[in-house]
Amino acid sequence: MELHWLLPVVLITAKLLGGAARRCGFPAVVGEITAGIVLGPSLLGLVELPAHGETTSPLLALAQIGLCALLFRIGLETDLENARRMIGRAAALGMVGMLLPLLLGALAAAALGVSLLPALFVGATLTATSIGVTAAVLEELEASASRAATLILGAAVVDDVLGLILLAALIGVSSANGAVGLALAVAVGQAVLFLVVALSLGRPLTEATLRLTRWTRSQGTLFALVFSALLLTAWVAKLVGLEFIIGAYAAGLALARHPEREWLRSEFRPVVELFTPVFFVLVGSAIAIDSFSTTSASGRLTLSLAGVLFVAAVAGKLFAPMAIPKLGAPPLAVGSALVPRGEVGLVFAQVGLGEGVLSPDLFAALALVIIATTLVGPLLLRRFWPTDPPLVA
Repeated sequence: MELHWLLPVVLITAKLLGGAARRCGFPAVVGEITAGIVLGPSLLGLVELPAHGETTSPLLALAQIGLCALLFRIGLETDLENARRMIGRAAALGMVGMLLPLLLGALAAAALGVSLLPALFVGATLTATSIGVTAAVLEELEASASRAATLILGAAVVDDVLGLILLAALIGVSSANGAVGLALAVAVGQAVLFLVVALSLGRPLTEATLRLTRWTRSQGTLFALVFSALLLTAWVAKLVGLEFIIGAYAAGLALARHPEREWLRSEFRPVVELFTPVFFVLVGSAIAIDSFSTTSASGRLTLSLAGVLFVAAVAGKLFAPMAIPKLGAPPLAVGSALVPRGEVGLVFAQVGLGEGVLSPDLFAALALVIIATTLVGPLLLRRFWPTDPPLVA
């Protein structure tokens, strides 16, 4: 019964602070993350981001459903012809956007005395883009259907997949099981196979949903079938080692030519608006203010490390688009969309802590950097996003 009172508290606080942020000219996610700080362990102690692998949190389950609905809806809005034309640029941007933060983060950590494997883990944690945060801000800017958004989200998917493969390799190294090459090859094969199969199921899935909807004579059947399909695709993505939100985005892409696409978009909006803020509240709750006290030597060291890593994290994403010739969009607008790390970065950091690769202080510094990029990224995106779309030719 705890959820019966806790969920209203989370939703009302998130919506009120999100609205306050919007009235001040900031993206709503900034206020929703602030709500997490207020409700989290640092202040009221009502909510807490579950540990990596924790499966019993009802709030986390609702947050994941909201993110799935958001990424599915954006995939559904994607113009597949434009996506095909820019797939090369998205792949190149995703690769540079993964390699640059990896190198900058690892070098920064090593320069501050962190040993090789933890330094590489730090760099890997800074590679992934939070598709959920970026997608939410693009939606708020009414730009999620733009060609530039397709480029950005395509690049985010690529660097997330590459980052997850890198994570699997580093875990293999840390466990010293001698099968790193095999584990890496399996991870690559699973990622490619999943995306190919998921996208190829679009037409048969569309036909099946339409037939069953006509048979039941209920439009609600269509929503239930599509909603079930996106959750199952997200579950399978997680099963093969990808993030569940990549599966939800792939499901949206697969159904982007569905005859009832516009009706589905409108039906998914309430689900997105109701449950996505729960996720950002949980992200905000991960900020442990006590870890960054300037009165202790460890706190000052953690803050110094976090400051250096924050610069590396922002620079690695912000300047990555400048390495791509004929990008077709303002590089700073695209780069700022890739800055937020959010949920994926926190997963990386939690895995590193659980595997014993990252020390608690290093984890605390990384958590602060991830939260800071999640707050700063939307502000930069709103600042650099042009007012005259389309952005990509």
